[in-house]
Amino acid sequence: MTTLRSLAATLKLSISTVSSALRNSPVVKPETAARVQAAAVGAGYRLNPLAGAVMSELRRARVHKFRGSIAVVDTSEVDRPASSAQFHSLMFEGAALRGQELNFKVERFALNKGGLTLRRLGTILVSRGVQGVMVLPGWRVPDLSGLDWSR
Repeated sequence: MTTLRSLAATLKLSISTVSSALRNSPVVKPETAARVQAAAVGAGYRLNPLAGAVMSELRRARVHKFRGSIAVVDTSEVDRPASSAQFHSLMFEGAALRGQELNFKVERFALNKGGLTLRRLGTILVSRGVQGVMVLPGWRVPDLSGLDWSR
């Protein structure tokens, strides 16, 4: 099976030049691109779309670090002891720190406080493009069935 590496070795070019030529990048001279493309066809080279997607993501990551948003949902429970607030704060701080390391914005939402209903939370999550939800532990399992989990 022909690879970028073997194609580059045969043509005595760098792997990045061969890759750029196969993508019709303007950084490669047209005559070099034509030579690479002809050699690729002759050798039966086939583009691997999965490898291309990974490399594209790596190139984008160098320029654009922000990956997305994660919501941390805290449910309001009247019978929950006040000491649990410190535990929840520590959990949120840990999630925020890890999110920062992975280039995610982490936002905390206090459900049923300040008018934040389940319906309103769902609207906020969609409008902000939140990719993940972490629900902080409580004394009982909260009913979050009203959220649209399909996204």
